Amino acid sequence: MQNIQTIQTTGATFRALTNIDVAVLVKELRQYVGSRVDKIYQLGPSEFVFRFKGLATMKDLLIFLPYAFAKIERQIQEKEPTTFAMTLRKHLENKVLLTIEQPNIDRVCIMKFDGMQLAFEMFGNGNVILFDDKGMIISILKREETKQRTLTIGTSYVLPEMKKKKVSAEGIKECLESTDNSEEKLVVVLSKNFNIPAFYLNEILPRNGIEPTKKVKEFEHSLREKIADVILKFFERVTSGNVNIILRSDGSYVVSDMAEAEKEGVKVFNNFMDLLAEVYKEHLKIKQRSSRYIKVEKLLKKLKHQEEHLPLLKNELAHTTEMAQILLAHKEIIEEIIERYKQLRKQKKSTEEIKKELSNICTVDIVDGKLLLELTEN
Repeated sequence: MQNIQTIQTTGATFRALTNIDVAVLVKELRQYVGSRVDKIYQLGPSEFVFRFKGLATMKDLLIFLPYAFAKIERQIQEKEPTTFAMTLRKHLENKVLLTIEQPNIDRVCIMKFDGMQLAFEMFGNGNVILFDDKGMIISILKREETKQRTLTIGTSYVLPEMKKKKVSAEGIKECLESTDNSEEKLVVVLSKNFNIPAFYLNEILPRNGIEPTKKVKEFEHSLREKIADVILKFFERVTSGNVNIILRSDGSYVVSDMAEAEKEGVKVFNNFMDLLAEVYKEHLKIKQRSSRYIKVEKLLKKLKHQEEHLPLLKNELAHTTEMAQILLAHKEIIEEIIERYKQLRKQKKSTEEIKKELSNICTVDIVDGKLLLELTEN
C-alpha cells in the first residue's frame, strides 16, 4: 500500500504522487519532447527547474520531489549552483529531450536525451539519477544502499523492484477467488497485490457502490466481476489521458475518470501540472510566512534572554562603577606604586624585597608577577 505523505498549505495540500498521478503527468510532460535544454537550476534540496530553448511561451518545468511536476513562471532565485546542478548542466545543457517514459507504471519518470538519461523517483523522499545509455550512474542526488539495489556513482542504475501484478480483469478476479475467505479488507487485498494505490481505490470503488473497507469474504461472487470492471475502466481512462483533474474545497486533489463540473468547493483544471503549480504557489507562501515567524521567534528568545540577565548586568555595572570610583580616588597612590615597582624591577630586587618596600606606601602582594593592591574606599 502506497504511503501518501502530505505537506499542509492554505487552500491545498501537497501529497506524494501515486503511480496513477505520474502516469497522467508523464503524458503532459511529453509536450517538452523535441525541445533543447537551456538551463537547469536547483532551488533547494528537493526542488529543480528545467528551462527549455525555443519555448518562449512555455513556462519552466519544476520538479519538486516527491510531490510535483509543474509549470511555473520564469522566476529563478538560485544563489550558488550546487555541485549536482552543475553536473546536470554539464551533461544535459543543449541536449534535445527525446522521450519521457514511466517504466512499470511505477512512481518513476525517465527522461531520455542523446547519450544520457535522467530518472526522477517520486517515492520516499524522492531522488534524481543521471546515467548514460549503458546504465552507468554518472551522478546522483542521494546515494542509496538497500537489499534490493545499490545506487551510487559508477554502479548500474536499477529500477525499483516491482512485486505487484499489472492490473487486469482476470488477475483481479483470480486474486479475489484465492482470498475468498480472507478477513482482510478489499482495499488492502487489492492494493497489496496490484499496482494501484489504496488512495484511488478509496476514490473509485465507493462511487460505484462498492465498499472498499468491507472484508473480502463478505462480497458475493457476482460483485467480483464488477470490481474488476470498475478498476480496469479507470486504468484505461488514465492511460489514455481521458481524465479530469479535480481540486476540492478540503484541499485534496485527484485524477478523476468522471466528468465533474466546476462548482462551489470544486475546481476543475485542464491539466495536472497547472493544478500542482497552484499548490506550489501556496506552499511557497507558507514557507515564506514560516521563515518570517522563525526570525521573529529567534528575536523574541534573544530579548527574553537579555531581560532575564538584566539584573545580573545591572549588578555588574554597579560593581564596575564602584571599582572605578575607588581607582579614581587612589589614582596618585596607584601611579606611585607602579612607577616604584618598575624601578625596583630594574634594580633586580627580589619579590620579597619589592613587597617590603612597596608596603611602605600601601598593603601590597605580588602573585605571578602581578601587583595586588589593598585599597580602602576612604
